[in-house]
Amino acid sequence: MTDKLYFNGVNGATGAYGLPPMTAEALAERVLRDRYGAVRQLRDLQRELTLRATHERKIQAIVELLVRDLVDLLRGRKPPSEAWYHEAASSLLVILFGGQARPLPGDVEVLAHRLKQEPVETFGRIVKLLGSGQGAVLAQWLLNHDGANLGTLRRSLESRFDQALVALRRTYLQEGGLSMVDAQGILRVEWIEGLCLALDQLPVDSLKLLPGVDAIGGPLRTLVYGLGTLDGLRDEGAFRAARAPSEPRKALAALALADAFDAWHEIVAGLRGVLVALRRARQPLVTGALQEALRGWLDELRRSVTGQLGTVPWVDPKRIEQAGWAIVFPALMPEDRCQAIQKALLPLLTVRQRQAGGLYRVYAGRHGYRPGDTASTFLRRPPRNADAANPADPRTTSVPYYVLLVGSPEEIPCEFQYQLDVQYAVGRLDFGEDLAAYRSYALNVASVEEAGTSPPAPSQGTGHTAPGTQVVFFGPENSGDVATSLSARHLVAPLAQHFRARTVGSPWQVLHIDPQKATKNNLLKILGLPTPPALLFAATHGLEFSPDDPRQRELQGALVCQDWHGRHGELPRSSYVSAADVPRTADVPRTADVPRTADVPQTADVPQTADVPQTADVPQTTMNLRGMIIFLFACFGAGTPQVDEYHRHEFKAHAAPIAPAPFVAALPKAMLALKDRGALAVIGHVERAWGLSFLSDIPGRPESMDSRKREHVEVFASVIDRLLDGHPVGSAMDFMNMRHAALATELTYLYDRLAEPPSAEDVYRLAELWAANNDARGYIVVGDPAVRLAAASPA
Repeated sequence: MTDKLYFNGVNGATGAYGLPPMTAEALAERVLRDRYGAVRQLRDLQRELTLRATHERKIQAIVELLVRDLVDLLRGRKPPSEAWYHEAASSLLVILFGGQARPLPGDVEVLAHRLKQEPVETFGRIVKLLGSGQGAVLAQWLLNHDGANLGTLRRSLESRFDQALVALRRTYLQEGGLSMVDAQGILRVEWIEGLCLALDQLPVDSLKLLPGVDAIGGPLRTLVYGLGTLDGLRDEGAFRAARAPSEPRKALAALALADAFDAWHEIVAGLRGVLVALRRARQPLVTGALQEALRGWLDELRRSVTGQLGTVPWVDPKRIEQAGWAIVFPALMPEDRCQAIQKALLPLLTVRQRQAGGLYRVYAGRHGYRPGDTASTFLRRPPRNADAANPADPRTTSVPYYVLLVGSPEEIPCEFQYQLDVQYAVGRLDFGEDLAAYRSYALNVASVEEAGTSPPAPSQGTGHTAPGTQVVFFGPENSGDVATSLSARHLVAPLAQHFRARTVGSPWQVLHIDPQKATKNNLLKILGLPTPPALLFAATHGLEFSPDDPRQRELQGALVCQDWHGRHGELPRSSYVSAADVPRTADVPRTADVPRTADVPQTADVPQTADVPQTADVPQTTMNLRGMIIFLFACFGAGTPQVDEYHRHEFKAHAAPIAPAPFVAALPKAMLALKDRGALAVIGHVERAWGLSFLSDIPGRPESMDSRKREHVEVFASVIDRLLDGHPVGSAMDFMNMRHAALATELTYLYDRLAEPPSAEDVYRLAELWAANNDARGYIVVGDPAVRLAAASPA
């Protein structure tokens, strides 16, 4: 296995990689160049001093613990040895995780076992890791995750957090749980103590040791604000400004002073102080208001800890009447053009307005996208009142969750789409001046929406599947080509295997095309079936061309099939599928008029990998994509930026133009604009699509490169699973956005803490994170983000 980083793109004129595969060292060298300036050095020094001061207090506490036990031993007050191990383990975890925290029993058992086996080595290692500031490594070791990476540790802790939080809410914050107040509306002692004990047991301090987790600061502000609206805690204004604040107000003010550096138990203790003060003041409470304040805090805490994105929990993204729908035009778009496009899109707009009701919005003219807008400035501009960092809450902020951008990347940049897409479900339409294409797409979506989304029943005794329930996985493995070998074996095949097992007993039928049969002819057969598949996932090379090549606009991102033999030289037209293969009109007969013999066999009749059945030999001039969602893993499959994204962020002076202007790829546009039989949406990639999307990271030094054989396809599988579950495509893409957010957080943490010079492990990790972060943010939806598979069950 090579130690180079690969991506799925090949130059159509030369047959060579558009960007040669590069080593991690080469990529890291670009990232690290000119990194350290005086300001960053000062900030690093300040952070290091704060960290060391905090850890020195913990080391001092550990020394005091050992000295106290030694004195007890000399005075004859030594506890039984088994008890000592558990008591010492519990005390150590309290010191490490903060103050009076109550460690989970399982964590105490793990550390007690270590103390029993190697007491001196255990204490020594804890102190050494504290002294060197390696909190994440210490957390892995303490919580018995020696061989796991940070992602595994994070998922384990998040799972424990989620389970404990669900139990807490059910017991203390829902009807039917423990009674909150007595007959006079005064808080009950049992409820206060039980709630605070349950809160203390959440593993928040354990999570705080991981890179990039701030599980305190943001949610705390939500808690203080929510409590401040309650009777007895509300700011009573200038009328009583001269009087001393009440005990509950003092307790709330003390809680407001806490910050992200405080231990979790201290936050819980502060909340307990507020609740006890309310009880002592005999303040009657409206239970619903207090429950709402605490639930809002815990919802924000969960989002902070687990990285949940999208809508607030009380908005169902499957229901457009709750999530809302908006269309955004460039503010500088001429009014006559804007009106003409809206008229062409009228069938779609009518459907969405009926579905979204009062949460339907059209942002055009001065309310549209303005040049230079970020997601934050756009969302905050009146009458909008939203925050780019917060989940979508349409009824509160007046900004719908589903947002369709209309215009080219020159008019509404991809960077704006990336930013907005983190918390919102965003799609894009760009047919330029082609009003007929806008009209065709609107009619395609409206006809599928009007036809209903009831789940189909499996056919009985016919030997055929129900219409529109096939899920097709397609990926060539070109001769002598590493990139497509990796994507075929470690992305397409695992996904097909996963969904074969997952869809047993459901209407969904999974077809995996053998890589050697993943030819252009077979792909066109799939796209020409009278009964089209519901979903196509294709992983191929995407063609790319130099910015001065006149073929770039029409062919960049075209799908290279198995017909290409990996040799240098211009790729023949017969080896790839491009927009030219998509007719502007579809001559395919209506489904009801097509003999059932043309359908794809049921999964049981299809081998592990398969060719497209010969009965589906439809002429290549026809195409039927009605109701389909297409997922393209290919370089430039969705679009091309003007400048190479893998250089510009740190090296603007060295950024290389790769196109005269940014543009949406021609193939997905042609697929959406196909009259009467166009697709609903295409998921694709802007810029190069790297193998880092699905291959394991480099855990350490170069000799560990063999680990790259281990794939991780969870993000792709999660997106597809949500689509099959009836989620609109924009909601399903939240998993991609979470991956981008998680990588950006880890990259920032590593980048800020790099030593000078950086270690070999950090260099390799930085190189992969840098590429993976840029790769993850590049997946977008071309089309309406609120469309869903017709055969999937709605909410």
